[in-house]
Amino acid sequence: MRQTVFYELDMVQASRRLSDEIDRGCVGTIVMVLDPGKAYLVEFFDSEHHTIGIPDVRPSDIEPWRGNKKAG
Repeated sequence: MRQTVFYELDMVQASRRLSDEIDRGCVGTIVMVLDPGKAYLVEFFDSEHHTIGIPDVRPSDIEPWRGNKKAG
């Protein structure tokens, strides 16, 4: 399987539940590439565009945003 590489400012969504606030499908933006292809800092936000978390994630924790925005 080919792994997606993400870049700063890419829109992504959580591929699984990451915390109580960040559920599968929650939308975020890559704010920093910590280790290309291995670790990213992602700002996740709710439907009112308030930040709900900025976790470090692995590529398996996120996927490209598919346009189905979901609140945290």
